[in-house]
Amino acid sequence: MTKGLTRLPMSTSDFGSDEQVVKNMIAMAKVFSKVRSKFDSPIGINSAYRPPNLKIGSSRSQHKYARALDVRPLNGDYSKLLDVIKSVPEIKGIGLAGASKGFWHMDIRPGSRISFRY
Repeated sequence: MTKGLTRLPMSTSDFGSDEQVVKNMIAMAKVFSKVRSKFDSPIGINSAYRPPNLKIGSSRSQHKYARALDVRPLNGDYSKLLDVIKSVPEIKGIGLAGASKGFWHMDIRPGSRISFRY
């Protein structure tokens, strides 16, 4: 998920096996592909999988399970990108950061859809 594949899954009982993390990465990539196709303009990824040992973000972060991306529209159309993210039913977590923070958070956590502000 990163340039040069520098962040590969590590075994950890708290966040799932290597195999599960890789499955989550594949599932997230498929969902991101839907967003990218619907948006029809380049999308940058600010953050993806974060190994638990990096100690970045919330202790409950979906990034640690490889189920989340922080994305930004390279054309600057944050409103359209949010509409597209909301239109993809597999996306269950939507972080409303927006242009002021420079990204939208999207994740494929289990359960019902939630939205939250940064």
